Amino acid sequence: MGDSTSMPDCAILDEDALLDIIEDVWGDQTLPGSPLAYVAVPDEQLTTMGKNAITFSSTDQEQEPKPDKPKKKRRRDRNRPWHEIARLESESSELERELQTLMASASKRARGALHSRNINAQLKTMLKENIEDIRHLSNIYCIN
Repeated sequence: MGDSTSMPDCAILDEDALLDIIEDVWGDQTLPGSPLAYVAVPDEQLTTMGKNAITFSSTDQEQEPKPDKPKKKRRRDRNRPWHEIARLESESSELERELQTLMASASKRARGALHSRNINAQLKTMLKENIEDIRHLSNIYCIN
């Protein structure tokens, strides 16, 4: 009964047997991946290296991970890329030309309505600013 602690031999395969099984099953198939990862090696060198010898480029080798640096976030309101600035400038000049042509073709009544609308918008912003100033002063001087 001393044999009860040992495992049966049929359940455990040694490493060489496992590698032989893997070679039999997967030996005829190519490795998946990009064809750009393989270094071009003439067939003569492959036969001298061995039947299943495959060489890889240096990009496939594992590299040490670089420490992660926090990525700088650019302020969208300050630092726009030059191509975006050029696009916006050309867009604004086109829109200004379009506005001038529309204003020239507009009637006197339409231009007057637009002028009144602009004045009303300015007065509303001034009124909001004055109300905020009055609230701020009333909080400072405790006026109820």
